[in-house]
Amino acid sequence: MPGKKLKSLLTKADVALEAGDHDEAIRLYTEAIALDPDDSAAYLFRGNAYEEKGDYDRAIDDFSTAVKLEPNEAINYVIRGMAYKDKGDYDLAISDCNEAIKRAPDEADHYVVRGGACLGKGNYDRAIANFEHALKLEPDYESAKNGLAEAKRTRDAQREKA
Repeated sequence: MPGKKLKSLLTKADVALEAGDHDEAIRLYTEAIALDPDDSAAYLFRGNAYEEKGDYDRAIDDFSTAVKLEPNEAINYVIRGMAYKDKGDYDLAISDCNEAIKRAPDEADHYVVRGGACLGKGNYDRAIANFEHALKLEPDYESAKNGLAEAKRTRDAQREKA
């Protein structure tokens, strides 16, 4: 029965990913995708495994497939945006975060990722605005607090150099 086999593969792949065995996770997610090529979550998780290995191009390919399969899901955009940010493609990261925010404007994660991309781009004021917005949505969000502190510290250091 393909449903049972698919569920078993996904469970094993999740365990491998959690254990940091990226190659095994990728192998198992690939098998699962062969059984159900329309399962966007399998692409997201395989993309996570690729990203954790530092293979951003393959991760982005998988995240892009998830976007194509479920274009109304904000999570697909923000996860791909994180990969673009980590790769240093800040404009693409910001664009994906904008799409995620259109679909789910009350998710603090989306502003944190966009803030990180703005920070990477050197747009400190925009980064600060994003981190502050995330903190309005989730006042105890550590990543937003840390991003805000880093953006302010970096902005102030740049101003002192000028």
